[in-house]
Amino acid sequence: RQMCIRDRDLVAAEAVIEHDYNLHFVKRPLPRFEADAEWLVRLREAAVDICTVQFGTIASGDEDIVDAERARELRALTGACAVTWESAGLARACKMQHVPFLEIRAITDSADKDAIADLQKNLAVGMRNVAVVLGSLFGN
Repeated sequence: RQMCIRDRDLVAAEAVIEHDYNLHFVKRPLPRFEADAEWLVRLREAAVDICTVQFGTIASGDEDIVDAERARELRALTGACAVTWESAGLARACKMQHVPFLEIRAITDSADKDAIADLQKNLAVGMRNVAVVLGSLFGN
């Protein structure tokens, strides 16, 4: 599924795939962590009118993605519409503790050569959008 994600949009993770989990002796799918279905339903039903919330897969790994070609590789490998550092660790910790998991991510850059400048430009608005969405989820 191809999505057009723009700076300042939000992505709600239906699943997180750990893209840099390296297995050298066996072949297995990359670790995949599913978001809590109930929280996804609640988010889909929440009234959000200040930004677009896209639903999809997030790729997570210990790598700065600041190259458009690498971003395309990860999209092809995982089907992800966004990349992060922290998602897989958070999802794994939630799974191990039997805590429902839902990640809402502000898109601050396009994972290319302009990522650092775009992050600085878009971070405040992106975080405001996340706060508004969380407020709509919790009735604030």
